[in-house]
Amino acid sequence: MNKSRQKELTRWLKQQSVISQRWLNISRLLGFVSGILIIAQAWFMARILQHMIMENIPREALLLPFTLLVLTFLLRAWVVWLRERVGYHAGQHIRFAIRRQVLDRLQQAGPAWIQGKPAGSWATLVLEQIDDMHDYYARYLPQMALAVSVPLLIVVAIFPSNWAAALILLGTAP
Repeated sequence: MNKSRQKELTRWLKQQSVISQRWLNISRLLGFVSGILIIAQAWFMARILQHMIMENIPREALLLPFTLLVLTFLLRAWVVWLRERVGYHAGQHIRFAIRRQVLDRLQQAGPAWIQGKPAGSWATLVLEQIDDMHDYYARYLPQMALAVSVPLLIVVAIFPSNWAAALILLGTAP
């Protein structure tokens, strides 16, 4: 496939995301919240290790930080689960709309045009190829936004404690 055709198809795929933009935005937001929770988990673990190793505080005195760490793990698991559900709903909604567009186009073309290809190829197009688009909308598009926002969030979280490390991370971010 040549580059111009590939760009045209990519543009068409992105245009179809407008169909379920609200669900995709919710998926992106949940991914961002998951990123915040990852940073919170790392912070709680670092604090616990600092207290236990550097300050020799007994484990019994660290019940609250351990509890907060476990709650953060549980909350993050719930957010990731919810993000998967929302992403699935977005992909399902978009696949339904694309399938409807294809069927409407086939109906407009008429039976004479449809008979130009075997019935199996039309079934493959309507069922399998459209279903193959699901992961693009449910996972790939939301992840593209997170690939930029989460590293910046990590840099913002690290900057107050170590500006040199934050600059290194900023320079090596995707």
